[in-house]
Amino acid sequence: MRVVLDTNILVSALIAPSGNPAAIYNAWEQGKFTLLTCGEHLDELRAALQKPRAADLIKPYKAGPSSIRSKSSPRTSSNCLT
Repeated sequence: MRVVLDTNILVSALIAPSGNPAAIYNAWEQGKFTLLTCGEHLDELRAALQKPRAADLIKPYKAGPSSIRSKSSPRTSSNCLT
């Protein structure tokens, strides 16, 4: 199964280790689905993670588009959902 996750789901999962967003994030990390992403989505995620409030709440080792990029399936801009 291939899934596109909203940036808010990813950020919420990184902030709170329990709850539905975290369950979705953990299922992806366990290989239960392939996360689809694109450059624009990673840029949006990067911007969200750099906001002071998010940065204060997220553990540095868990956050970052690079970890998501390395585990996701890239899509071209024409295939990126916004």
